[in-house]
Amino acid sequence: LMAQAQQQGARLLVLPEGVLARDITDPDLVLKAAQPLDGPFLTQMLAASRENTLTTMMTVHVPTPDGRALNVLVAMRNGEIIARYDKLHLYDAFAMQESRNVTAGNEVPPLVEVDGMKVGLMTCYDIRFPELARRL
Repeated sequence: LMAQAQQQGARLLVLPEGVLARDITDPDLVLKAAQPLDGPFLTQMLAASRENTLTTMMTVHVPTPDGRALNVLVAMRNGEIIARYDKLHLYDAFAMQESRNVTAGNEVPPLVEVDGMKVGLMTCYDIRFPELARRL
């Protein structure tokens, strides 16, 4: 997908939240699939990003010492993680109870520069909180 986006002239590729593991019928899948940032999935993605000039953004679930996971948005370019943030607002509504398996982050996400434009990082439910966008 990175190569295809690069060939079509893209400078930024944003992959969906939970690209590695998301299944509403198995809320524990995020724990089963959680990997450290130096785990095999992200290592392969970073290797692929060395082959192009794209900035790629995606989320991964990273295990925490308390047995849950962080929902981490990473931005990568040239094989390196250039920014990251941990999802701040967990979705606990209706049948979803994200906080059962996911630990909330506590830092405002950074800005990433892509071809001279500043891009703010926010994922999923975080976009519903305008104070976060104002801080970016």
